[in-house]
Amino acid sequence: MKTIQIAIDGPASSGKSTVAKIVAKDFGYTYLDTGAMYRAATYIALKHQLDAGNVDQLLELLNQHPIRFGRSETGEQLVFVHTYYKDTTGLVFLCFQGVISDRVAGS
Repeated sequence: MKTIQIAIDGPASSGKSTVAKIVAKDFGYTYLDTGAMYRAATYIALKHQLDAGNVDQLLELLNQHPIRFGRSETGEQLVFVHTYYKDTTGLVFLCFQGVISDRVAGS
């Protein structure tokens, strides 16, 4: 089966995520929120008590605990951190992690 990837670029607050979610839902694609990817990496770092200075350790943990994305029956994005065997969507969107994920993304 052929896979398709669509990237949408544009200025902040221009509706990129809204359009991407609609297209993904209408065509049955998986919507990938890169911010969620960074928050999932932050979740892994917090589970292992790492800070932004532990980049090499975090990269190794990301190899051990891959981040996967999926869709719920209603088309909403789900975020899974492999090995923990659970949907971490709610966990990775906690406000305090958003602040930390900015530091992880910048590393």
